Amino acid sequence: MRPLPASPAGRGRKPSDIALIQCFDCPLNSTKRGMDGLKTTQQVSAPISYVESVPNAERAYHLMYGDTSDLPRTNILRQWHDTTFFDLRGREHEINYVNNGIAIAKLRSTMTYEDFDDDSKVWTIYFKELESLLRDCLCATEVKFFRYGIRKRHEQFPRSTGIEYEYAQPTSIAHVDATLASTREEMRKHFGEIANDLMTRRFAWVNVWRPLRGVVNDWPLCFCDAATVEHGDAETTDMVYPEYFTENLSLRHSAGQKWYYLSDHTPDEIIIFKQSDSDHSAVGGVPHCSFANPAANANETPRESIEARALVIF
Repeated sequence: MRPLPASPAGRGRKPSDIALIQCFDCPLNSTKRGMDGLKTTQQVSAPISYVESVPNAERAYHLMYGDTSDLPRTNILRQWHDTTFFDLRGREHEINYVNNGIAIAKLRSTMTYEDFDDDSKVWTIYFKELESLLRDCLCATEVKFFRYGIRKRHEQFPRSTGIEYEYAQPTSIAHVDATLASTREEMRKHFGEIANDLMTRRFAWVNVWRPLRGVVNDWPLCFCDAATVEHGDAETTDMVYPEYFTENLSLRHSAGQKWYYLSDHTPDEIIIFKQSDSDHSAVGGVPHCSFANPAANANETPRESIEARALVIF
């Protein structure tokens, strides 16, 4: 896919400039609020997968292609841990990008459900809407979307059918999609000759996630408060694809980590969550995955969602 053209700077814009957008929080204007005061009693528990260990003197890796007969798919030993997920429904304002790496916003997109099957509309219409959203909600000056993925849970998942699924399925592996090194590589790839100049400013890799339809409780996105993740909780992992490789972070379980999700998630509710940040004094990337929600209705339509990835300059 080709990257979008560079966008004009967005300094001085106000949320009211974009009629279709409502930010629950303007995160960069809020430095005191966060999850410390959140006392929600709505919670569910389910297992998700964490790193248990990696062989001594080996770098963690995961092969992201079909035929791996000459090499194990991964050298990571994983362990399932029952994890508690606190529901943010009704408390969306009590989380923010500065303190937690997460923001929730509303976007009444002009895209229909069918439009998301059209790659050109995703790039030219949906990403233009998201660009305005990130400029306003994160006070960003440059935004470039560079990749996206659509997941549609097969009704048989997580049971194996023996047949390759048409769409990517939810993952229960707790992870962060980027390291600072892999973010720099994406900056060079998508910003070209101006990348080095841009990297003298603060920059971040940010994901934007939403359901495609329905009211979602089935296999919801869950995300970990970045302020509760210690440096030693993350294992740098090489993700090896047929054409390239990159780095992400695999998460180790820690009792101090705090996980959240949004019940009854509707398509106009956008979750914005950081994956890396060049500001070392800021919270880091937000671990995330999905879980088999014990509170979901068994007859609910299987989850369908889109996750977009952006490079954001401040």
